[in-house]
Amino acid sequence: MTKNHLKRLTIPKTWPVHKKTTVYITRPNPGAHSFSLGMPLNVIMREVLGVTKTRKEVKLILHEQELLVDGKRIKDSNYAVGLMDILSIPNGKTYRCILDTRGKLAFIEIDKKEQSLKMTKIIGKRKFKGNKFQITLGDGRNMLMEKAPYAVGDTLLYTLPKGDIKGHFVLQKGASIMLVGGKNSGTLGTIEDIAKDKVIFKDNASKTIETLKKYVLVVGSDKPAYNLTVKDNE
Repeated sequence: MTKNHLKRLTIPKTWPVHKKTTVYITRPNPGAHSFSLGMPLNVIMREVLGVTKTRKEVKLILHEQELLVDGKRIKDSNYAVGLMDILSIPNGKTYRCILDTRGKLAFIEIDKKEQSLKMTKIIGKRKFKGNKFQITLGDGRNMLMEKAPYAVGDTLLYTLPKGDIKGHFVLQKGASIMLVGGKNSGTLGTIEDIAKDKVIFKDNASKTIETLKKYVLVVGSDKPAYNLTVKDNE
């Protein structure tokens, strides 16, 4: 049986919480996000956003009020909220989960015009009889369509909660990217070259870096499609 907790000293480096305050911390339930790119809602509400002080308070909010992740109501305090997810809490604020320049998960407050937009990497593509295609995204979403001019590794920009496609960002030279793994995780930059399983890019400080293709998330054609920067006061 899977435990509902884990030792705090063993949490991923991406979690922006202290490791020496208590012995145990909530374990996120299995979901679309990897262990390093998702955090349990309970921990986010208490230790990251500071909305509540106890788990009991979190459960009370989930039971009595409408808390949304990507436009859908969540009632599970162990639900894993992860990279690019949009969290709307009852106090009226809405946050997007991103990676900061230290490679840690961060929740930035976003305005109304960005609350219905999300971009996610394409991790799978299948063709069925009748020329139907299924596109699988990194957040667990599957899209069925008749035409799919998209490739694994590209990114789709779509609306929430329906999933209407608003943009397609190709993994190619000149594309704007964010690293979601490796020692440079959280770094933003522009692709200079692609060679087999490696990508060479320049970060915002014009430093040339080489990384693995699997760590690359395309976030725009020439610049990020929406804000991916943590403000000093966040």
